[in-house]
Amino acid sequence: MNGDACAMAPLVEAQRDGRVTEREAATVLRHLASCAACAALAAELERLGALLQVPPRSPLEQQRGRLELLRAAARPRAAPTPRWAARRAVLSLAVALAIAVAGSLSLALPLVRGAALPSAPPRLARLPSIPRLPAITTETMVVPEGGATFTRRATAGVEIVDLQAGAITLSVRPLPAGERFLVKTSDAEVEVRGTVFRVEAEARGITSVEVTEGKVEVRFHGAIWRVGAAERWARPLEASPPSNPARSEAHAARSAQRPPPASPAAAPVAGEDDAARTLNEGLELADRGDYDAATRRLTAFCEAHPADDRAEDAAFLVIVSMQRAGRHAEARAAARRYLARYPDGYRRIEAAALAIGP
Repeated sequence: MNGDACAMAPLVEAQRDGRVTEREAATVLRHLASCAACAALAAELERLGALLQVPPRSPLEQQRGRLELLRAAARPRAAPTPRWAARRAVLSLAVALAIAVAGSLSLALPLVRGAALPSAPPRLARLPSIPRLPAITTETMVVPEGGATFTRRATAGVEIVDLQAGAITLSVRPLPAGERFLVKTSDAEVEVRGTVFRVEAEARGITSVEVTEGKVEVRFHGAIWRVGAAERWARPLEASPPSNPARSEAHAARSAQRPPPASPAAAPVAGEDDAARTLNEGLELADRGDYDAATRRLTAFCEAHPADDRAEDAAFLVIVSMQRAGRHAEARAAARRYLARYPDGYRRIEAAALAIGP
């Protein structure tokens, strides 16, 4: 396939080759109704399969063809003939050779004197250009488009595809309880339980998500969208691609954790302004890429306000900031502290992976 082909083309070829289940076959049939390129590919595969089918021949015709070929080879060389006669002789020899080859292909067994010849119907030849893909029901498949760049990793029951640029189409197997699958960019997460979808990114920032089957959850800048089959999510126009890899964690925490402005008639709560100021300073420092300073401010917030509803998210951002600063041993220790304090925390799976990381 070239870079301009539809990302669903491997599934079309796999469906033609009989390597998909009824569920994937239904997905391919729905896709063929809306994609001209894949419909043309399916028609071409059908045409090539018909051309490669060997017509049945009787055992007697096969034996006669072989005898004629042997007689033609044993005849002495005749005197030169006119050009038209020579052409006719060559054509007759080619036809006899084709008959013999066709007979050997249809039977796929040597001709043995006295043995019964098989009468099984001919088989279709396999097209060597069709890639042999794994079964989609038992393995997740990631198909990149053009120059897409991404990495794929799995730790502690969580499989993550980090997409830097370009577009990828994914077919995720149904996940059992306790397993998770995410596509991550620097500013968003897309989580699924088992479906077919496409994610596109630019400069490490997500740009769109398209769902072919099932549904996905898109988490972007603290907001959550649930995208179903035949639906498309696009990045808001006012959100420009981020320039900092830690922007997603900082923005998500800021959007979800920053307290609402107090009513003008409400009296200030003691210590509330200091807590909000410390937390926001840590978020701003992480957003700017000053991870060491962000670690100090966020740690100070957690120690000064352990009962605050935002302390759990701040504790996880401490782990992320340490990782970004290259302080991996300290990040592992912080992850273990997070798990000890928040065994049922929202980020417990990511923290468990970081606790045993490199």
